Amino acid sequence: MCKVKECMFRLVFSADLQQDQVEYDDMNFSIKSMKLEHNHKLDYVEKSNISNEVIAKINIWKGKTKTLVDLKNMINQEFNSNFDYHQITYQVNKLMKENFGKADEDAETFLTEIECDIKNNGGFYDFEIDKENKLQKVVYLSSQMLDYAEKFLDIIIVDATYRRNRFNMPLVNVCGINNYGGTILLAFGLLNDETKNSYDWLFGKLRKAWKSNPNFFISDESNEIIYGILAINMETNLFLGIEKTFLQGAYYVHGIFKDILSLNLPN
Repeated sequence: MCKVKECMFRLVFSADLQQDQVEYDDMNFSIKSMKLEHNHKLDYVEKSNISNEVIAKINIWKGKTKTLVDLKNMINQEFNSNFDYHQITYQVNKLMKENFGKADEDAETFLTEIECDIKNNGGFYDFEIDKENKLQKVVYLSSQMLDYAEKFLDIIIVDATYRRNRFNMPLVNVCGINNYGGTILLAFGLLNDETKNSYDWLFGKLRKAWKSNPNFFISDESNEIIYGILAINMETNLFLGIEKTFLQGAYYVHGIFKDILSLNLPN
């Protein structure tokens, strides 16, 4: 359909959907009907063509920018081009599927392995699937992670990768600091997106597993993470990040890691 209101231009497609096909790339489409006339003047915007060189650069940079808008801007600046968001998004999704393949079977195996490990060794996990039985969210704490959590919840460091894994999902690492000053893994999760709702879910499960509240959280500038922690009412004293701001009474400051590690906090 045309974006202009009351314009009758349209192409209607039908898909030959097989029983085991659930992704658009697996479907065969054919045109069912069409109307090719517009009732308004068309403004054409010439788009840049995506070369193999551009695709190679997208593949290198796709996991190193915070958003796809940032990636689009970097590509356009690098090649003096005018690619739009949808062109870059399509290429990123195509590359992710080429690099990692479809993760449906691996996701099922992954959950089975976690369940088996917890049954044999103890631990905690929870997950969420959608109506098509696709993995949406999972959080996992081994028995050793739970043991660490009983001793080392003084400082929690939270960060997420950008979908650079087999499941094409953000990997959230939840780390702590032991009594030797070393980094320890307290939990990890896979999320279908980095929204407040997803982090609400993640931190709610962590609170259930830990049964106590950390003293301090360290994160980046992600408001979704901060709001996620606030939403479950963790009685955490301080949130640390890259920026300096005040967020709903949470003290979110810049660059005092030395004071934090000694627990000698500034007023």
